[in-house]
Amino acid sequence: MPPSRRLLKGMIAGNPGNYTGLGEWRYCYDCGEAFFAREGEPDAGHSEHRWRALPALDPEGQERLAKLFRRFMQGVFSAERQAELTAFARRQGWDMAYEHRAGGGALTAEEVERWREVVEADLERLVDRAERMMVEQKHA
Repeated sequence: MPPSRRLLKGMIAGNPGNYTGLGEWRYCYDCGEAFFAREGEPDAGHSEHRWRALPALDPEGQERLAKLFRRFMQGVFSAERQAELTAFARRQGWDMAYEHRAGGGALTAEEVERWREVVEADLERLVDRAERMMVEQKHA
């Protein structure tokens, strides 16, 4: 049975998306199951099956969320605030720039809420893509 939308959302949000690194979540078309595999620990139960890697919200080494944040920043914040966030990111890294101040990041609570909406929308888009992928291949 394919994973529920809620489970799929969690897998995509936490998917390292790098088989040779931390690993990746995959979907097996033959079993209808999601499974986790990495180069050092492949899932032998699916080695002869048809499978596809699930999307990842922030794939290891690709800084996808940081790039999304920079685009978000340009469309939402004043030039002065963008400069502040860029300076913070140079010191602490982009992955910290989009975190709440209470956690060592640069964003206020209001800014975090706005950013969270963008991330949630992107995550929903990736879940939609994964669901389409599972259905399309099932009927292929």
